[in-house]
Parts: sequence; C-alpha cells; structure tokens
Amino acid sequence: MKQLIVLLISLTVFTTACATTGSVFTLSVGDCFNDPDDPDGITHDTSVEIVDCETPHDNQVYALFAIAGESFPGRTVVQQEASVGCSDNFAPYVGAEYSGSMLDISFLAPSKESWDRSDGREVVCVLFDRNGALLTGSVEGTGV
Repeated sequence: MKQLIVLLISLTVFTTACATTGSVFTLSVGDCFNDPDDPDGITHDTSVEIVDCETPHDNQVYALFAIAGESFPGRTVVQQEASVGCSDNFAPYVGAEYSGSMLDISFLAPSKESWDRSDGREVVCVLFDRNGALLTGSVEGTGV
C-alpha cells in the first residue's frame, strides 16, 4: 500500500512538472504547447497546455510583438501586420528561410474584443510541423 501511495505521489509530481495550462496571453517566446481540443481552434480566450519542449508537442512560440494604434484597425489590417511580422521573425529564430523549412507558421492576432485589454494587442507567432508531426525539442536555431 505504501508503494502505491508513493507511486501516485510521484506520478502527480511528474505530471504537474510536465504540463501547465495557461492563457495564450501568458505565452512567451520559446514556450511549447499543444493544440486545444476545441474544434474552433485557438483564440485569445483559449487556454492551452504548455509543455516542456523536450516532450512531443504541437507548437512553439517564436516571436511576440504588439500592433500599434489607439483604436482597433480592423481584422484585415491586423491579419496583414501579423503575417508580415511573423514571416520577418521566422529566419532569425529558426536559422533557415521559411521556403526551405519543414516548419509552417501560424499566429494568434488581436481581435476587436481583445484590443482594449492591456495585453490584447499582442501577436503570438507560432511554429508547427508542416506535415502535422509532433515536434520534440526546441526548433530555435536548428535550421530545420
């Protein structure tokens, strides 16, 4: 019985150390996370499972930047600025040009609803495997 309790405590500590749940607003450059189970995908209101990059994972954050302006510039402008900004940050982080990489780019962009929050203007640039395979380890500077 004592061994079972120790095993359960060890498993709980191991699981807690491997993954945490956090808002996409709390993500930092270098963080790795898994896709949510939500069929609507990831939005600024989504919580994601942040994992150690050494464990298999779906995504890695490679850049963060804010879109300037007092009022929300509209979805099209935000999407364009996010696309350009994330594209510009790809090669410096990965160490390879996007066109020759096995990685693809996605981003979380501010919405009209998130714009007025203090952290709601940030673009989160995300890398994932182009073929849908899980990543293991950080892709920073790998040239993949």
